[in-house]
Amino acid sequence: LISSSIPGEGKTVIAANLAMAYAELGHKVVILDADIRKPKQGTVFGIDRRPGFTDYFMDLVPYQSIVRTLPQRNLHLIPSGTIPPNPTEVLNSQKMADLIARLEKEYDYVIVDAPPLLSLSDTKALSRLVENIILVFRFAETEKRYIRDVVANLQSIKASLIGIVFNGIDHGHNKGYYKYYYY
Repeated sequence: LISSSIPGEGKTVIAANLAMAYAELGHKVVILDADIRKPKQGTVFGIDRRPGFTDYFMDLVPYQSIVRTLPQRNLHLIPSGTIPPNPTEVLNSQKMADLIARLEKEYDYVIVDAPPLLSLSDTKALSRLVENIILVFRFAETEKRYIRDVVANLQSIKASLIGIVFNGIDHGHNKGYYKYYYY
């Protein structure tokens, strides 16, 4: 599961790049765009977000119609679909748990692009269904209190935080001489 503290920290692009890297290594990968309120994975890959997994949840389409094969070998996308009246209810449902379990059987890696943690309870519901969580923060822009709050929230529900990505690091302003730089 890839999330952030607030919108605009780059979690969607990080999730897409991580999925592409695993696929490039020969692993069968699927990205699940679970940021239902502000889905972006479809835009990243040029795919319409409908039909998506919310349409599958509402029994509007079969499972086979929501899984999109992307041009890169071994890479698939399940877009978000139609925005439901209550996204948290969808993400907190048994059907969501069943979908994640199915994807884990069919793919080597399931990358879940989740909503930001501080603004919604959606990601907390999702964090109970996945093995590992990676947080994305914008370097030198995300407030430290947001980082502390997100980590505390995840610890309170005993989620498995395996890493943090600092996005947007500018390497052009480092101190150093010759070709040696100090970070």
